[in-house]
Amino acid sequence: MVTGYFNDMFEVLQQVYQVLRPGAPFILVLGDRAPYGIHIPTDRYLGELALGIGFQDYTIRPLRRRGEKWRANPQRHNVPLQEVILTLRR
Repeated sequence: MVTGYFNDMFEVLQQVYQVLRPGAPFILVLGDRAPYGIHIPTDRYLGELALGIGFQDYTIRPLRRRGEKWRANPQRHNVPLQEVILTLRR
């Protein structure tokens, strides 16, 4: 599931890069994940992927923490999650 997501997002980022003007931003609202308690920093991975495609830089701005209402569930992991704004600049 994780591999498929990043493969698909790689294609999206490539296509977005082709149509953005130099200096233009591409803004995404993202949440990170922790399937089976393994943290996947989606924002950072997509930012680094974008740099590899040719984007100039990226910034990550936290919006909110996620998953806190399920903290009492004994089957839930203890990894803190967040929702962020990821801004990529061509």
